[in-house]
Amino acid sequence: MKIKKGIIISSCPSPFVYNLAKLINSSEKFNCDILFMDELSKFKVRGSHWDCESSINLEYFNNNLKEYSFVISGLRMIKYYYFHHKISKQIKLIFYNERPIISKNKLISLFKVIFYFFNFQTIKPSAAIGIGDQAADYFSKMSNKNCLVLNFPYYLEKYTSYKLKNNISNEYKFIFSGQLIRRNNLFQLIKVFKSYEKKYQKIKPISLLIYGDGPLKKSLQKYINFLSLEKMVFINSERPKNWEFRLETLNQSDCLISIPNYSGWGLTIPEALSLGKYVITSSKAEAAKYYIRNGLNGIMFSKYNLKTLLETIYYVALNKKNNLNNNIIHSRDEYINFFEMLIDLI
Repeated sequence: MKIKKGIIISSCPSPFVYNLAKLINSSEKFNCDILFMDELSKFKVRGSHWDCESSINLEYFNNNLKEYSFVISGLRMIKYYYFHHKISKQIKLIFYNERPIISKNKLISLFKVIFYFFNFQTIKPSAAIGIGDQAADYFSKMSNKNCLVLNFPYYLEKYTSYKLKNNISNEYKFIFSGQLIRRNNLFQLIKVFKSYEKKYQKIKPISLLIYGDGPLKKSLQKYINFLSLEKMVFINSERPKNWEFRLETLNQSDCLISIPNYSGWGLTIPEALSLGKYVITSSKAEAAKYYIRNGLNGIMFSKYNLKTLLETIYYVALNKKNNLNNNIIHSRDEYINFFEMLIDLI
């Protein structure tokens, strides 16, 4: 039996890449490599923590394109190889992404829709993998008639290799993990923590780690200093060395808190749940609709105000400890069904 060889090209280590490669390699019919890149011109060989059999680098991939039966990547990398390397028509192109963020600016939103539609019609990928129902629905409208659109259920196994870290101190540790940008409502979140300091900090001490980088980093630090919260709210913009580094940072917290105005998926939500962490989030994060069971493994707001959020933080800090068994992860059956559809395609 001839083994089909494929590759996943990704901008960074992520559970999606890890699980998809593991899934494909679990079949005797396939061998899937992974290649990471920082920028279009800077590529990295994948780390040793990936459960794939062979390691490759960019030079090997470019020199041996004919060996590959399929390429799974985001639109930018598929465009790059389609136009610059003129990938053989024998290689199936599979595009994946969460739903592109639609801006409040109607002109920008229109541009994004046209951009995706044009590229789908030009490149004509064999499949588009949407992460979640919303993404699958979006890309089904963008794709050509011969493109199979799949909804990836984003099953995450519990990270048994990570021992659940229980906070032995009296301080309850919250963490935000993501981009430091407007839509993540970080100024409002810091303001709530100031209100908490005045009302509840002496009763139940808490802290907030803002883990990420972005254009608001300096402004957020100035705001923290202005509110005299330097001992309660911290920013860590250290770039993760790999996926495990990000998980380890999450694992040192008690609760993930993320209240975006809108979000395509919300990767850190299933990551935190798989580590046994409680989650406070907004229904605007698509992943929250999949995984959060209100009161059991987290609290999801459809609408909230700062007072409600303050009382929720206090309630969680007093009552919710890490409990891996309380976290409901998506059915493995969904994952297997997805795998079977993907196998039929490639």
